[in-house]
Amino acid sequence: MNSTAVVTIVSNNYLHFARTLMQSVAQQHPEADRYCVIVDRDLTHGEALNAEFDTLALDQLDLPEGDDFLFQYNVLELNTAVKPWALEYLIRRGYGNVLYIDPDIVLYRPLQEVFTPLASGAELVLTPHLLAPVTDTLNPGELDIRRAGTYNLGFCALRAGDNMLGMLQWWQGKLKRDCIIAHDRGIFVDQSWMDLVPGLFPNVFVLRHPGYNIAYWNIAQRSVVDEDGNILVNNQRLAFFHYSGLNPLDPQNVSKYQNRFTLDNIGAPIAELIRDYCQRVIDNNIDHYRRISYGFGCYD
Repeated sequence: MNSTAVVTIVSNNYLHFARTLMQSVAQQHPEADRYCVIVDRDLTHGEALNAEFDTLALDQLDLPEGDDFLFQYNVLELNTAVKPWALEYLIRRGYGNVLYIDPDIVLYRPLQEVFTPLASGAELVLTPHLLAPVTDTLNPGELDIRRAGTYNLGFCALRAGDNMLGMLQWWQGKLKRDCIIAHDRGIFVDQSWMDLVPGLFPNVFVLRHPGYNIAYWNIAQRSVVDEDGNILVNNQRLAFFHYSGLNPLDPQNVSKYQNRFTLDNIGAPIAELIRDYCQRVIDNNIDHYRRISYGFGCYD
C-alpha cells in the first residue's frame, strides 16, 4: 500500500467528473492510491472503472443512523456529509496522507506545496476561497463567501494521527444531522463548519498559493496568463482548477453560481482551460452517466 490516498465522492450521475479528476491524479501523482466513494445504491458503474480507481461503498464507512442518515439529505448534502467518514476510513486503513478532492477539479501539476507542509508538521491543509478583497458588486461577493465558509472544502489534505482523528470525529458530529444548505442559519453543508477548525485544532496550515483551488469565486482577484503553454496565476504555476457549477455541455456562463464571467470575458487562458476540460468530461461518457437515477432520491 502506498503512503498517500486521494479520494473523491460522487453519485453515479457524476462519474464522468470523477473519472476526469482521477485521470489527472494518476498523471500528476502516480504514487497515490485513488478511491471514489459511490453515494448510490448501484455500485456496478463505479466497479467497472477499477482500472481508474477503487470504489468505496457507503456500508464500508460506518455511517450513523442507518437509512435515516441517507434519506434526511438531498444528493448534494449527502455527498458532502459522508466526507469525514471517508477520510477516517482511509486513515484507519493505514495511509499517512489522505487528500480529499472534489470531482469537478483537475490537477495540472504535482501538489508539492501541499506535501511540503504535511512533511514539516502540518496535519491539515486548507485553501481559502479568497486571497484578496472583492472590489465589485457582482456575485459571489464577500458576504456570499462568509455564508458558504472561509475555506473551500472541495479540497483538504490530512496527515494521519490522533489530532486529525479527533477533528474528523468532531466534524462527523456536526454532519450527522446538520450537513444542510441553510444560509439563514449560517450553515452550508460540510463546509462552513470548517471555519472553526483552525481555532479548535492545532497544526492547521492555510495554503495561500494562488495556483490552488482557482475557481469562479476568486478569478477576479487573480491574474491568469499563458506563457509558452504554462498557465501562471499571479506569476505562479497553476496547480488545480475547480470547475464548480460548470455545465460541460453548455459552458458559456462558466458557473451557475455566479454572474461575473462568461466564456467571452473571462480571458483566453481560462476559456481554453474550460473548453479543454469540457471535452475531457464529455469524452468520459457524460451522456451515459448523467442519465443514471440517484438511488436515494425516493423511498422504495
